[in-house]
Amino acid sequence: ITFLAFSPDETLIVSGSKDKSLRIWISVTGKEVKVLQGHKGIITNIIFSDKGKNLISGSWDGEVKIWEIETGKLIKTLNLNNESILCLALSPNEKHLAVKLYNSEIKLFDFGNGDEIASLIGINNYDFNPADASVSENYSFSSQNKSFNLFYESGQKIIKTQEVKGLIVTPDNYYLSDKGNLDEVAFKVKDQVFPFEQFDLKLNRPDLVIKRLGYASDNLISAYNRAFEKRIAKMGFTEKNITTEFHLPEIKILTKELPAFTNSQFMDLKIKAWDSFYKLDRINLYINNVPLFGSKGINLKVDKIKAVTKNIKFELSNGKNLIQISVLNEKGVESLKETFEVFYSGKEVQPDLYIAAIGVSDYLNKDYNLTYAQKDAEDIIGLFETKKENYSKTHIIKLVNQEATKENILKLKSFLSSSKVDDKVILFFAGHGLLEHNLDYYFGTYDIDFENPGNKGLAYSELENLMDGIASRKKLILIDTCHSGETDKEEIEIAKDDTIKNNVVTRAFRGIKVIKKINLENSFNLVEGLFNDLRKSSGAVVISSASGMEFAYEAEQWKNGVFTYSVLNGMNSGNADLNKDGKISVSELKDFVINNVSNLTNNKQTPTSRKENNETDFLLF
Repeated sequence: ITFLAFSPDETLIVSGSKDKSLRIWISVTGKEVKVLQGHKGIITNIIFSDKGKNLISGSWDGEVKIWEIETGKLIKTLNLNNESILCLALSPNEKHLAVKLYNSEIKLFDFGNGDEIASLIGINNYDFNPADASVSENYSFSSQNKSFNLFYESGQKIIKTQEVKGLIVTPDNYYLSDKGNLDEVAFKVKDQVFPFEQFDLKLNRPDLVIKRLGYASDNLISAYNRAFEKRIAKMGFTEKNITTEFHLPEIKILTKELPAFTNSQFMDLKIKAWDSFYKLDRINLYINNVPLFGSKGINLKVDKIKAVTKNIKFELSNGKNLIQISVLNEKGVESLKETFEVFYSGKEVQPDLYIAAIGVSDYLNKDYNLTYAQKDAEDIIGLFETKKENYSKTHIIKLVNQEATKENILKLKSFLSSSKVDDKVILFFAGHGLLEHNLDYYFGTYDIDFENPGNKGLAYSELENLMDGIASRKKLILIDTCHSGETDKEEIEIAKDDTIKNNVVTRAFRGIKVIKKINLENSFNLVEGLFNDLRKSSGAVVISSASGMEFAYEAEQWKNGVFTYSVLNGMNSGNADLNKDGKISVSELKDFVINNVSNLTNNKQTPTSRKENNETDFLLF
């Protein structure tokens, strides 16, 4: 006997055996009354349904069978492609059946018609345990802390955050997962394997997944759908573009025998790109998600051609190099990315550090002076000066107060362009952050026109462009200003406000605040929480001190902006070393600062990752 189950009224016992049969017994007398044959493997699980009238069995033969107890008749068989079944669970309303497989996957079926609804798939060999297969009549979904949660309406978790790394996938490949899980996901098309971001825009559809599961509210489904629409709009697409087949340019690597390991610092790559309908616009080559030729790539537009063959020579970074190459046509449509990985084992040398810190406390218009922005910039420089042993050389430029004009800041591009591929580059900004009437962000330079920020202010695109196309592939931008996170122009508007309260000053245009429009759920926050940002831009990681709607605070109690204070505190104390390995990475600093600033301001200010780079998480100390 391999399994025993009592009927709901405890009058019957059903056993499963190694002989592949099920046997029904009278519990009081022990008399065998029926033998059910049909499985071709050992019986592994038995449950009752329909108030004990029917029986559901699972087996190593990869089949779930539903039986009528009174007649012994086989009602239905669900075939799971020969995957051995470990356990079964039925929702209280008997709408859903969950099946745990030997391969750690859990499949969810519509118990009425037998159709597969979704699969729960573990990542990185995560093994769901049988309790994870519990099914509730009412549940919803949230996503946080690098895993997904399933919740009962009461708030009780079905799957625990700290235990699960996985995703929920429908039979037609739509999925729901926390964005932190997807680095372990790839897609196979014919004989080629592509990283998740190649299809993530089309298939990462939490709205469709929770709708098919059948219990989410219309409001939640609508919010997830708006989040999806905003995400694709940021990438320049509509739902029609990505849910139907449309024409793609093509690119192919002609170089044969690409090495997995190499001692050669440089690599030569021969590629061919073509489009049967449209002219080619540019070729993009990324190493660890950093555009080798800047965000504009190799310009093909001037050639007015539909096909090209090129030899490209480039320098490898020490260690892992994830190399992706694609072509865009004149319509802005990108090909599938040719992707491969090379590990370069070059001579270990300490990198140089390039750091440029800009802080403005004293403005030309003295009505908007701040207290600590200059000190913030000086303290950040002081922090890294005490850690010079981590770098071969430390190159520093400081621009404060009247030095911090737009013209001088843009000149930093020349300074940063001296960096080498393995060097580390940090840009730090502290001062006022302003939103123009159209909600575009500007850094408050010394002589900015506060009534018209576009006049002498530094636009965000200009700020990030300082990192675009430089040799370094390890780039970090820290912005300690109000409204420095990305904004959703459809969901917010400008209103009046007093920005000085209880001696805590905000780094905003005094008298102005950003508020959420009435009756709009913030689907923008869902976008940031659920989806990876596929826009590669400069390849730099950008950590903003506050969301696009929030102020950034400074006060005597911190003697800095609270964001800068948290950076300094986390690095100096070692508290940002979250995994306690004696080192602090960019991702650790980001996570520490987000939590620390939120705690210190009672959630009035929450730093964000304005831009991410999933492939480059480098060490700071």
